[in-house]
Amino acid sequence: MLGNNTRELFSEAAPSVGQNSLDVAALAGVAAVSSLAALEQNLIQTNNFLDRGTPESNPLHEFRITPEARAIDKSAWAIVSASLSMAAEMSLSPREGGLGLRNVLVSDTALSDQCPLQISCSDPGSRFRTADGSCNNLRNPVFGKSNTPAQRILPPTYDDGLVSFRTRGVDGGILPSVRNISSSIMIDIDKPDPVFTLSVMQWAQFMDHDFAHIPFPSLENGEGIDCCSRHGGEELHPRCAPIDVSGDPFYAQFGRSCMNFVRSMLAIGPGEACTFGFAEQLNQLTHWIDGSTVYGNNEDEAKALKASKTGS
Repeated sequence: MLGNNTRELFSEAAPSVGQNSLDVAALAGVAAVSSLAALEQNLIQTNNFLDRGTPESNPLHEFRITPEARAIDKSAWAIVSASLSMAAEMSLSPREGGLGLRNVLVSDTALSDQCPLQISCSDPGSRFRTADGSCNNLRNPVFGKSNTPAQRILPPTYDDGLVSFRTRGVDGGILPSVRNISSSIMIDIDKPDPVFTLSVMQWAQFMDHDFAHIPFPSLENGEGIDCCSRHGGEELHPRCAPIDVSGDPFYAQFGRSCMNFVRSMLAIGPGEACTFGFAEQLNQLTHWIDGSTVYGNNEDEAKALKASKTGS
């Protein structure tokens, strides 16, 4: 449950959006998905993607992106793009676009088919948890379900209120380089801990992989998006947010001035939470501590892991 102060942070009066604006925005959302698909096909055909075995590519192949997650991400991209169209057409402020449009239901528009299907708890008295985490909370069946938005306690601070990276501080000044912050705080020194063993980290990692995995997208062929080496001047993928490492002491050794960075996959809230407004990040796992690291995060994964012999 959100406290009153948190509700106020998320509240903003809905702008008056006419049907024509909704129709135009829906078309913009569909066009954005088509444009992205065409761009990605071109990147594949020109072999413009990350080389396997590189530090940038390795994390992508350690985790599998499910077909359901890909479909939800594509739908979310359409809705966010439609929100951007409305905000531009109506000259909305970042707060009006990000928070105000969250009062406008997608189900009332031509993009209604992009909203997730409603969950039905067919057996409320079941002794067993569902593989995808749904129906654990019968009052809110999708609470904790896999492939739903990561829960927020504060609204995002996108530059445009909707999806663009935050680049300025509260005083309006440009934020410092994330690489400079990281390399200043996380100093690479050999200093063994006298109390905790490596097993503490391993257990924490195991638990973390039970309830949180916000994946970043890959191309349709499963290869990684390259945000640094555009061959022949191709358009930069819209999920790219490359980090400038010019003059960095470490990367200078390798003649590198760009660190590959691809933004997270997006999600849509189900039911009445399927609205326009700011982008949400997708959690591909169930949000519960339920052993999904072992048993999978949906029924298909669970079936694939079973031997179907002697009750297992």
